[in-house]
Amino acid sequence: MSKSKPVNLLSRLPTELAFVILYQIPYRSLTAMTRVDRYWRTLILQHDNSFWYRLCQKHGYLPSDPVLFSGHASGGHKVLIQLGEALQMRPGLTRALEQSSKNFEARISSSSSPSLDARIDKRINTWCRLFEISTILEAEWKVGKPTIKELRGHQDPVLCVKILPLWDRVVTGDRSGCLKIWCATTGACLRTFRQHRMGVSSLVFQKNILISGSWIQEAPYLKPQKIVDLGEQVSSMHLTERMELAFGTLSGRVKIISLKTVSSLGTFIGPAGTYCNAVSLSESRLEAAFGSQ
Repeated sequence: MSKSKPVNLLSRLPTELAFVILYQIPYRSLTAMTRVDRYWRTLILQHDNSFWYRLCQKHGYLPSDPVLFSGHASGGHKVLIQLGEALQMRPGLTRALEQSSKNFEARISSSSSPSLDARIDKRINTWCRLFEISTILEAEWKVGKPTIKELRGHQDPVLCVKILPLWDRVVTGDRSGCLKIWCATTGACLRTFRQHRMGVSSLVFQKNILISGSWIQEAPYLKPQKIVDLGEQVSSMHLTERMELAFGTLSGRVKIISLKTVSSLGTFIGPAGTYCNAVSLSESRLEAAFGSQ
């Protein structure tokens, strides 16, 4: 009795249908498949702008809103954003990759196998590479063992935290209106401010200026010589590099002011009966989230 020849089912399917199946396979299994069958290798590795691009979208590594980005046709599939644009929207990815590679190289150099190549390719020049790096960094975040440091000193619940990595500082604000600046390395409290009479709801930092907003109608604290009266109960803030401050209020308004000229740039009113709990400002776009109790 003759043995039946193995059947490669994926090779008998249209490419798009084969992709639907491959989308459900974990990344490690996909890489293993490229070493088993020549057709699988071609199908997986040579469709970067279609298969890997859409896989990045599926796992949340790319924006998927067609309204935001111009379309570029490639291989019969509409690519909504180019790789260079995607990397610009994720500036922290390069920094995280750099830090991850340093940690890996340090482990290799201190191991008992110095012959291992401790160099890591930090180039992200394909969608496949973007997916690979994002998956690795995501896994490291989930299974890593970060250093935990407790910052003790607040007498009331902490409502907001701002990390200043370039300054090695952490700023915290609590329910009583107390602001504290900590050393991120030692955990020591460096300074304490009591500029607010009620809870500090949000913190923003830009160009050596720290701004805090409070629940009551009072000015946010910037510096002793710079006080801006917002006249609103601040619930959220965002400060741009152009020193334009957008802040949401408990009354459901979003206001934009210029800290350079201390002048109003616009006011927007949200749905009735809601408050603004998050706000973001860019050169051409204002985004705000509203909620109700």
